[in-house]
Amino acid sequence: MNETSLPQDSTKSLFVSLLKQEYQFRQTKNPRYSMRSFAKCLEVDQSLLTKILNGKRNPSKPFIQKVNERLGVDLIEAEQENEVPDSNYQAVEDTFHLMSEWYHFALLELARTKEFVAEEDWICKRLRINPGQLKL
Repeated sequence: MNETSLPQDSTKSLFVSLLKQEYQFRQTKNPRYSMRSFAKCLEVDQSLLTKILNGKRNPSKPFIQKVNERLGVDLIEAEQENEVPDSNYQAVEDTFHLMSEWYHFALLELARTKEFVAEEDWICKRLRINPGQLKL
């Protein structure tokens, strides 16, 4: 096995590690953020999520797919290929943190409204964010 290929278990543990980081990241933004809230956001069972994060259960393919959809990350494809190049680690981690910012979801929801105007100033004013955050 070369340095750029990882066994399937390593992919799953990378997934769990990134999931833990995402939960901790959200807790740093809101110290009262709970496992229940995280599970609700991911639309998964809280007890299952807790067991996976504590290493008592391995995530199944359907679980990984569901979390991927909710967070906008795709680790399942790498698992199927049984290879995850080192260069993808940073990209996956960046995507987790990027999509965890509240304004990304707010922008997606705002774009669905009838009064949406696709202009930087209007969006920044509406979401009360700066242009740098919008460009992310």
